[in-house]
This record gives sequence, structure tokens and C-alpha cells, in this order.
Amino acid sequence: MSATVPVVWKEQSFWAYDVALCVLLKHVIDAASRLMEEADDDDSWLAECIERWRINVVVGANHCLYLNEDWTSAQLERVVSLFDAACTELAGRHAIEAVEIESWQVLDDHTIETRGAQRFSTVPIIELGRAITELLTGCLESAPPRSAWLFGSEDGRTTIGMRE
Repeated sequence: MSATVPVVWKEQSFWAYDVALCVLLKHVIDAASRLMEEADDDDSWLAECIERWRINVVVGANHCLYLNEDWTSAQLERVVSLFDAACTELAGRHAIEAVEIESWQVLDDHTIETRGAQRFSTVPIIELGRAITELLTGCLESAPPRSAWLFGSEDGRTTIGMRE
């Protein structure tokens, strides 16, 4: 099973380390859930996003994270703010122990698989979150020729070779 997951928005994409993406999405889900509790308007679209993100966390490396290209500008702005909120929350910690990550129940009794690591630095997870917001806002720098970005690994942003 691959440890990387493609993150796709419209015609652009990059790769993410699956555990980092799962940890990030868990925090995005938490931020979105808090927002829905406070909101008075119809956020059924956001409830659908939360459900898809929960499924992404559970299936991890088996699927791609598709970011909805049909979001309205207001919805897109809200999603970007949720990823920003998740990054801000993660920035308050230096690392997260695997035992904590494995205790999070994101969908029914399903938890996050940590691939045997004992702890995870939040720095590459935050970098991944920032890359997603840059992707969504059209600010993500293009990867070098014949390569794709990889975010979320302990080594930080790197590239992987791609076939033409």
C-alpha cells in the first residue's frame, strides 16, 4: 500500500504523505464541526465535505483527495479558512504522539494508521495544509519539470519524479 495520496484541485495536483494528510484532515474536520455548531445558515454542503473528509481519513492511501471544483467562491473561502484554522491549531504543538493520533475516532470506530512511527512533527503537516490553501487559491508554485511536489513528509516539501 502506498504511503502517498494525490491531492487534486481542478487541473492541478500534488502528492501528500498519507499520515500527515489524515492528521491535517482530522483537524480540518474539527474546525468545520465547530463552525457548523455556531452557524445559523444552511451548511449542508459543509456537512457533505466533513463526511467525505472522514472517509478520506479512513481509506487513507487507497484514494485521492479531490477538492470540489464546484465550490462557490464563498464556499471556497470557507474551506480555505478551515485549512488555515487547522494549521493554526497544529502550530500550537511541536509534535503529536502516535498513540494520541491512533486514539482519534474519525468515522465510527475507525482510527488513523500511523505506519509504525512513534511521533509526528507538526511542521510538515502545517506545510501540507498551507500547500492545500495555495492550491485552492491558485498560488502554489509549479513543481520542477518532470516532477510533482510531495508534502507532509518529515523532510518537508520535496519532489518526486513523474513519467511523461
